[in-house]
Amino acid sequence: MNVYDSAHNLSKAIKESEAYKDYADAKENLESNKSLNESFLDFKRRETDLRVSMLSGKEPDENEMETLNKLFGVLSKDPLCSEYFRAEGRYRQLLDDLSKILAEAMQI
Repeated sequence: MNVYDSAHNLSKAIKESEAYKDYADAKENLESNKSLNESFLDFKRRETDLRVSMLSGKEPDENEMETLNKLFGVLSKDPLCSEYFRAEGRYRQLLDDLSKILAEAMQI
């Protein structure tokens, strides 16, 4: 079996995993609520902007961090967002684990 076939098999296995299925379902449910999804996307955009800023060496803006924490608190109280955050975390953990396995195998 060549490496590309193995990669396609891994991709298929990931899509069949409970972590991926839960994530895809939670994402679809969240996107079905337009106003909630808009608030969620605003939160994610702000979070990404803050991370990019910090990665470029800038000190985090305390007001923006406080705003993000408040938004996260509000969003987390909604069952659709709460389920999405949980499912996204499980899915990211799966991908991180797979990444570590590959890195260890390649001794990177």
